[in-house]
Amino acid sequence: MQSPDSGFTIRRQDMAVLSLLQRIYCVKAWVEKTMERIIPETLAKSCASGTLLCQLVNKVRPNSIAVFHQNSTSVTQCVHNVNAFNNIARHFFGFTDDDCLLPMAIFNGSDVQKLLASLTKFAESSKTQGLTPTGIEVPTEYPIFTEEETAEARRILCLPQDASRMVPECPTSPMPPLPPPAVNHRPVHHPVFPTDMDGEHSVIAPPPAQEAVSSACAPAEKRVAGPDECLIPLVGKIIKKADVVPAVLWSATIVLLAILNAVH
Repeated sequence: MQSPDSGFTIRRQDMAVLSLLQRIYCVKAWVEKTMERIIPETLAKSCASGTLLCQLVNKVRPNSIAVFHQNSTSVTQCVHNVNAFNNIARHFFGFTDDDCLLPMAIFNGSDVQKLLASLTKFAESSKTQGLTPTGIEVPTEYPIFTEEETAEARRILCLPQDASRMVPECPTSPMPPLPPPAVNHRPVHHPVFPTDMDGEHSVIAPPPAQEAVSSACAPAEKRVAGPDECLIPLVGKIIKKADVVPAVLWSATIVLLAILNAVH
């Protein structure tokens, strides 16, 4: 998903590239017309050594630069040639320090825009002084520029080589819904105690939280055990005795049962 302005941005970049290509074409055409020869390389590469700049000055104003390096390949020779061009441009063509070329930028080809501006001013000044018949002219029709020329123009303008590969904006995706809270489905078992003599049982619900807290804080009351709780364990102990005579066992059982009936 691209932003609404991405198409406009691409068209604006294409227009900037086309404008630069046309400007390079016009300046190069004037240099070729003035030098009366075809320059096979690009304008930046042909001026990298500074030799073409010195030849151009001598063509417009003969014998202006007496000594310069032909086909120079070293940095030192390039600096010498570009400085020679700048000196003549200052004295005879109205160049200021801002109009002069930087030797290292010319050698590396990193400031083509400055090269175009300086050559444009040089051409206009030459036409004004009558040294050349024409200045830089705008043709009625431009040629079809190659992919190499377009790529070089995009490099000069610091644009991506392929505008169709522009990184689209990432759509904002909503956050996934949170999972529902875990619910404990285990049943709660309450203790079951006998409440009557018929054998029915009832569930004793736990007391409320407030009552539980109050009962926990209250002091424990003393409880007196009943006759049943005292006699039933005693009967169990007598029955478990294996060495007791059966007659005595039965007599003790009858007595205990009579006591229980009397109590109830």
